Amino acid sequence: MDGIEITTTDASVWETNVIPHELHRLFGHDTFFWGGDLNCDPKMDGRRGFAGGNQRVFDIYREAGSVDLRPRFHDTFQQTFFRPGTDSYQLDHVFADHATEQRVAGWAIDPAPASGPEPLSDHAPILVTIADNTGATAAGGQVEGDAAGESSAANAST
Repeated sequence: MDGIEITTTDASVWETNVIPHELHRLFGHDTFFWGGDLNCDPKMDGRRGFAGGNQRVFDIYREAGSVDLRPRFHDTFQQTFFRPGTDSYQLDHVFADHATEQRVAGWAIDPAPASGPEPLSDHAPILVTIADNTGATAAGGQVEGDAAGESSAANAST
């Protein structure tokens, strides 16, 4: 765990503490696109029952070269978690290297799969559109984590 900053107030280690270091080690000099259910939203910080350190996690991701794709399209975190009886959190996130982030032409949440009468999940997919090297755009696929915390990573060199 050398060099890995633990952000939780109770010193517990979560995968969100390790992810940026491992991804930087694996893809630090390449183009990349990754995301999923990180169970992390800065508005959880300071709330009873949560481990805390969420804002610092996003700072660490940025310092490690992972750029959050949401801020160019929305000033605030957007709801991706739709479990009845809970607050509205953005627990799912998508990141890329700086060059790929500049090619992002769209970022949106599709709440339908998580908020319909018979939801498929309590997490909504994030839809990201990335322009190719010619400037044409195509859906970059949806990156969605499930309740078990699965996430996706892809090389964005197309």
